[in-house]
Amino acid sequence: SEYLKRKSTNIIAVDWGRLATLPCYPTAAVNTRQAGECIASFLMKLTQSNRSFRASKLHIIGFSLGAHVAAFTSNALEKLTGQKVDRITGLDPALPFFATSRKHKKLDATDADFVDVIHTNLGIFGKIETSGHIDFYVNGGSTQPMCNSSDNIPLCSHIMANDYFRESIMSPSGFYGSKCSSYFQYLFGWCEMNRQ
Repeated sequence: SEYLKRKSTNIIAVDWGRLATLPCYPTAAVNTRQAGECIASFLMKLTQSNRSFRASKLHIIGFSLGAHVAAFTSNALEKLTGQKVDRITGLDPALPFFATSRKHKKLDATDADFVDVIHTNLGIFGKIETSGHIDFYVNGGSTQPMCNSSDNIPLCSHIMANDYFRESIMSPSGFYGSKCSSYFQYLFGWCEMNRQ
């Protein structure tokens, strides 16, 4: 809804709950591909009925497993239209069942012209490795300070990716950060901490 406040935008929200019912997380993880391909098929129909609609104008946003759904959607849409999606935003892409997956089976920088990722719970619910052209490891990426009083700190931290993204749309000042070529360089203190 923050996008609608900011600019003239068309938004399509996808409820893929039937393919991602709990407590069967493994089934949901496997179904990310099917969900992505179904969404691509729907978007393909939009391109056929509306000539001004183009994959190259799309910004797909996905949280947790939805980040991988975004990747599968983009890849399937590129096969159907020959056009790469403009942008994917991955909000703490899911780690379980994706840690050892090959690049084409999870979100990575090749999935769109620009991929940005917000990491808020790496190593538990969220992926550790970089997945985009730019990856933001908020507050170090693992535990979010506002979740310290939560009954479930990892889940609260994971969900915080949505709040940070929402804030990034509306914030006039943005966020402060340090430029680093990898998360591991950050851990060893080898980053340019003076650049924000």
